[in-house]
Amino acid sequence: MLDYDELLFNNANRFRLHFGNMATSTSSISESPISVYAVDNNIYINTPKIATIEVYDLLGKLIMNHQSAQGLNKLQLNVSNGIYIVKVQNNGSMLTKKVVIN
Repeated sequence: MLDYDELLFNNANRFRLHFGNMATSTSSISESPISVYAVDNNIYINTPKIATIEVYDLLGKLIMNHQSAQGLNKLQLNVSNGIYIVKVQNNGSMLTKKVVIN
């Protein structure tokens, strides 16, 4: 006769779950010094350094390409309401963010 531990842990029809540090832990996420947000038909990008800003629609079409200044940048878009992707690149780092244009 098998004892309980042998039946539970040595049975090929059983599986084991291992818990540990998860990759989605908030402690592993680094905060970016770049902020991106939209108000009306304007996108605001606050960046500590000069950066390249690209705005795409959801189909991947480039809507705008802009060289930013250091600090707060305002991009006025003449586009229909929807979701757009903003990509900010400077000195090898990149931030991609979705914004909603109302």
